[in-house]
Amino acid sequence: MRMRAFQSIAFTLLIGCGGGAATSVRSTATPVAQAATDEAAAPQLVAVDIFGVPAPVAERLLAQHGKELRRFGEAMMSHDESVDRDAITGTLQAAGDFAYVDSALVGYFEDGGMKFYLTLDVVEQKDASRRMTFAPAPAGEHADPEGLIADWQAFEAKVFELMNAGTLSPKRVDCPAFHCFGDPAHEALCAWAAKFAERVPRHRDELVAILREDRREDFRGAAAYLLAYTHDGNELVRVLQPSIRDESSFVRNSVMRVLADIALHHPEIEIPLNPVLAALDFPTTTDRNKAAAVVAWTLEKRGVSAETRRSVIDHAGPTLLAMLRLQQPNNHDLAYTILKAVSGEAYGERDHTAWEAWLRRRRQ
Repeated sequence: MRMRAFQSIAFTLLIGCGGGAATSVRSTATPVAQAATDEAAAPQLVAVDIFGVPAPVAERLLAQHGKELRRFGEAMMSHDESVDRDAITGTLQAAGDFAYVDSALVGYFEDGGMKFYLTLDVVEQKDASRRMTFAPAPAGEHADPEGLIADWQAFEAKVFELMNAGTLSPKRVDCPAFHCFGDPAHEALCAWAAKFAERVPRHRDELVAILREDRREDFRGAAAYLLAYTHDGNELVRVLQPSIRDESSFVRNSVMRVLADIALHHPEIEIPLNPVLAALDFPTTTDRNKAAAVVAWTLEKRGVSAETRRSVIDHAGPTLLAMLRLQQPNNHDLAYTILKAVSGEAYGERDHTAWEAWLRRRRQ
């Protein structure tokens, strides 16, 4: 059983659409809570995937740049800052007519130590208008109501600190919110949790304004998590739904993480699936895995009607098959779960021929 580590290392190249090129490189790392029994085991890079291009293009990119990408992934695994990111940027920029290239390294706790998977996410220029239909970046700036944003950021940092120290499990526990992170009963966290439960409801409107309008993506992401402490789950879903198309992958990830927790633990709350199905084809690994979690857990908890089955197949069938081809567990595993739920079939998780034949039959 895989347990996802709290680590995502991203290398991002953005090439401006329709004229000049604007390049941005970002590398981010969140602390990993390493299991004590795995301390002596060397981490392993299991696979390098490419998503978002036809199979022949993916094969060409892997043949030309697979070794370089593997070296990059291994350097990121070991936090080796000597990797020549500028050279990688130039190489990828010249590799095709791409609107977006992003590389996500995700680690998992498994028997024998940490296992990592690197996914190269690509959006071809011709697909940008379909796969990157995001809202304009907000330009406003709002005050932090009673310091709630700062408190959330401090709370989040403390949770990771406790996980790194081995004094807090990454497993979800119950909490007085629609999204649970950390343990609100832990002595180092309980004061923050109590503050969120007390103060968020009275600052609901300010937090919604931050989520919608604040130019700072860290404020918008924190607002999404804080709003989970409001009392009306259906209203929470309504408030969060437009931000599935936030221009920031960080904010999209935060919003869909809250929705995924609702789908799994509050099946009485309805989550409209069509906006989430669209997110399955968004550019990043974290877009897909959060959207897939919402869909998979909604199907599990609420059942699969004929209308829902048809909607999933029509809106996301080819994308789910592309995700199924990945080695990356947080995309592959959830795609397999969704496909089994909407098909009623039990083809093997790597029986791509059978799944493709099934989809052709259903879409005729």
